[in-house]
Amino acid sequence: MTLVPIVACQDKTLKVLRKSEVTQIIPLGGTPTCVHLFNNDGGVTGDLLLVGTMHGEVLLYQISHQEFSIKWSLPSTKSMSCVTCLYCYDMSANDSLDLIIGRDDGTIEIYALLMRDEGQMAPMLRFSYFCNESITSLQAGVIGTPGFDEILVTTYSGWLFGLTTESIDKQTNELNANISPATDDKIRISKLKMEIETLEQAVAKERDQYEKLTQEDSAGLCTLPALKVNDKLIIDTEDKSYLLSIEVDVPIDNVLVQCDTYIELLDVDKNTAVLSLSECDPHSGNAVLATYRCQANTTRLEFKFRCDEGSCGQLQVFITPHTQPKGCQLVKYDLRSLCCHVRTHRELEEGKSYNVVNIRGDFSVYEIHSWVEKCLLSIPDKPPATDLVTYRFESILLSTILQVQYSKGFISLTSDNVSSVSILQDFITKNATKKKTKFDIQQNFHPDTVLSTLALIHPQIQEHIDLEAKHSLLIALLDIQTLDAGCDALIPEYEEILRDEKIIKQKFNKQNNLFKYLSKAVVNLFLDWYKHKGINVKSKLSHLELVLNSNYSLDNIIQIFDL
Repeated sequence: MTLVPIVACQDKTLKVLRKSEVTQIIPLGGTPTCVHLFNNDGGVTGDLLLVGTMHGEVLLYQISHQEFSIKWSLPSTKSMSCVTCLYCYDMSANDSLDLIIGRDDGTIEIYALLMRDEGQMAPMLRFSYFCNESITSLQAGVIGTPGFDEILVTTYSGWLFGLTTESIDKQTNELNANISPATDDKIRISKLKMEIETLEQAVAKERDQYEKLTQEDSAGLCTLPALKVNDKLIIDTEDKSYLLSIEVDVPIDNVLVQCDTYIELLDVDKNTAVLSLSECDPHSGNAVLATYRCQANTTRLEFKFRCDEGSCGQLQVFITPHTQPKGCQLVKYDLRSLCCHVRTHRELEEGKSYNVVNIRGDFSVYEIHSWVEKCLLSIPDKPPATDLVTYRFESILLSTILQVQYSKGFISLTSDNVSSVSILQDFITKNATKKKTKFDIQQNFHPDTVLSTLALIHPQIQEHIDLEAKHSLLIALLDIQTLDAGCDALIPEYEEILRDEKIIKQKFNKQNNLFKYLSKAVVNLFLDWYKHKGINVKSKLSHLELVLNSNYSLDNIIQIFDL
């Protein structure tokens, strides 16, 4: 059997290599974070590969010489839980293979694989465990007790623990009932306890003395301990937001969030920290100031936020550990102008209308690459060694597509969304003007793209309006139910709303304030479309916003656009 190297790449692909050449590129739906051979050896055929992604999905691929196929895919059971490690082992001792998954939110899952060799049926969840720390690696086997399978797990902060199939309570009861320690063992245990207590007292005394020295003026030298931060900023495509996770190997006291452009902080179910928002002086350069105060022994913090496209900025996070002397670790994140666009493998559709902007000028590939990298996510540090560089992106908010192509002295922007092209064009021309570079622009904007973009936004706005109406009805119906005022006589529509109480509340909380971003997308589309026609329509904005907020319909919006 010939060994074939397969490389998991950040551009959402698997690359198959043969003799140092890429022979096959396999597109993925998300960025791969973990790959593992099925059954730890590739299965019977030796060509089965498990792939875990940043968004928590696990897939089984069969990769042959010139083709590939997906045997099954396992979507994430917990939103945005990145897969960090995979392992295959028969945990149930029934000659049926199990898949063990470790995630960065501390979740360990065991799935039964219904077909051991081929794995053509989706796995079924058997067991899950949550340890509240990021899982870095895991292995399975008979480790501690003969005849009992165990999973050995390590976490980011250095914990090493095991999960066993043995009944610990039963074992402890049997030991207590049948075994009584000898006198020598009792004496040895007593001495060990005394030694531990003495060491604990000595450590506490030295710690108190150190804290006093750090808080007083003394001749001693005080140094801050090194703080290693395991952080990850990814896009949650489900609720159109960013998820920032921060983890350190010591307890966190508080986290200060500062941003020079407006972001909307969102609640996270797993977040136990207390959020405090501070007022910002408009002249201070701060748009958002917030503090997360963590509970005791918290080493991991997650929070979500939304931001607008069109304005770039920098998010700064100050992490203060619960140590002495007090200090903090600063982590910075750049927020791009097209922050809601992600890399995609989608192709431009033939026969569909697109807006095209071509820019020609005296600029190098590296200059163009740096401009694109400052506007869009998932761009490599250096441009690829090709004559024509091509990247495609999809908007998580509107599902529109943006294609960026460039070579020396040439940039081509293609999109079915006028706003996406406008933002990128403005950024490039602004930076080229700063460098006093001469350039020429050719534009071709099509009115059909405005109609198609509005058609993509319409279902989301309509869904929000319907959901808001259901939520208002639900609140009123719950009040009636509390008063017991004739709930038995409700019409079927209202009874269905009461039955779906949990689903409606969950959707409403998840989509809360999303309407604001959808409305702003319509307003920006209106402004950008007429800007390229050379018409100032700011006087019509109040009417457009009134229709969006109180009298929305797709026909009314199209009538205002006057297409």
